Amino acid sequence: MELGIALCFMIGLPIAYLYQAGKPRGFALSVLFVVIAAVTALWAIKQSRSEWASMGYYLVPGDAALAGILSLTFSRKRDSAVPDLRVLAWLAFAGSILIVVFNVVDGIHSISQNRAEDEYDEVTFGGYNREKASIGAYLEKNRGRETAWLDSSIRTRMQDSLFLSVALETGFVSPDLLDTLARSPFQRVALSAIGNPKTRGETLVRAYRAHGDSTIFVEVLAHNRNTPADLIREIYRRPNNSMATDAALAVNPATPRDVLQGLATSARYPETIYALLDRNAPDCPLAEEITAYLSGKGKFLVRDYNIGILNARMPKLCAQAPSLHSSGP
Repeated sequence: MELGIALCFMIGLPIAYLYQAGKPRGFALSVLFVVIAAVTALWAIKQSRSEWASMGYYLVPGDAALAGILSLTFSRKRDSAVPDLRVLAWLAFAGSILIVVFNVVDGIHSISQNRAEDEYDEVTFGGYNREKASIGAYLEKNRGRETAWLDSSIRTRMQDSLFLSVALETGFVSPDLLDTLARSPFQRVALSAIGNPKTRGETLVRAYRAHGDSTIFVEVLAHNRNTPADLIREIYRRPNNSMATDAALAVNPATPRDVLQGLATSARYPETIYALLDRNAPDCPLAEEITAYLSGKGKFLVRDYNIGILNARMPKLCAQAPSLHSSGP
């Protein structure tokens, strides 16, 4: 139905206009409206940044043809002896003008929206993008001594949270400086430091002692592969861990076997099960423990996406692999 309407608009209206335009009366005015409608429609489409904006080009012929038909109706009926037809003619003329006005208003709205988006991006990301480009350029100039240059620059700008956050994304910050940055008063900087793959285990332990009551810090610590096994166990034993924390423990390559088994037999979130199954190297015993848990006490965690990945992996992991069927929401 919708396709038929679209084809009628894109093809039917232009054909109808060409048929009507074959009669000379009012042809010049209709051509004028066709051109204006087409130009304003194309201009409005070009102002839009929508991913679907290009689809609008297919509607331009119909838009222009409709404006042409309405203006033709005006030209040929405005002097009619029938009053109702004269009223219809002027309504058609108003309709052709409205099509053009709509195109212009749509384009102006897109321009206004683009300006608002640009202003938001500048406020939100402008400084970040400039800082990233600047650091990237200096690192390029200091090839072979990136860490030395970056450490020196960080020490001179320890109160510049934006610079520090961008610098920590480069991977060139030394472990010694990461130890300092993990204690930064800027939360974003401290989180970036403790999430860095070069941060030492003792630094992560110290961060946990300082921020053990912060869920977001614990989640980042649970995900870092440098987090010591004893600290991972301590995090696992915390009451009321968040879903993100349990999932991070499940996928962390440093998570010891006993913690993985504990998650497999006492998970509280379906996402934890998914994370366990999505590990790089889940083995048969772990998969069997998950299956047993989901078949018993963990039935409330059964989800189609977990069952799908479990049944797909079990035959590759275990010689005799029982299948599990969904019975959950």
